[in-house]
Amino acid sequence: MSPSRKPEEQVLPGDQASPRAPSVQESEKKFRLLVMQVPVGSQLVSPGYIITANMETSPILIRGDREKIMQVLTNLMINAVKYSPDNKQVEITPKKTAEEATVFVKDRGIGIRPAEYEKIFQRFYRADWNNIQVSGFGIGLYISAEIIRMHGGQIGVEMNDDKGSSFYFKLPVAE
Repeated sequence: MSPSRKPEEQVLPGDQASPRAPSVQESEKKFRLLVMQVPVGSQLVSPGYIITANMETSPILIRGDREKIMQVLTNLMINAVKYSPDNKQVEITPKKTAEEATVFVKDRGIGIRPAEYEKIFQRFYRADWNNIQVSGFGIGLYISAEIIRMHGGQIGVEMNDDKGSSFYFKLPVAE
């Protein structure tokens, strides 16, 4: 999410009320540089949290809109912090294969029930967190999912072995 815009001011992809749908600006970007910027910014916004970036040794190049990919990373980091009030550790890990780059954002928070994995990416969906009050409008994951789909990628979530959730997105690597 762009730091200067509130969630309700974000352009919702596919929203008929929007004057225009967001576009993907095609240009090669070094993925590693994007990933490193998120933990630094998150540390400033979320003092007390330990945010670790586990980096690959070589830069990962993707083709896409840098600002929109940063918005996805920021949304996932904000959620990891919001839903981890007791365990203040968040990890971000990029991985690369020949065809795609995957970024994992892992927290050790309250977790998500498997029955809600698909629903949480729907617009305005708010998971039932056992009466835990968390601010938000239920559009961050929806916007993130639309951005990743516009880039030809996938987004998802899985349960951690210990506690919490790992959100991930996959994007094609640049040729």
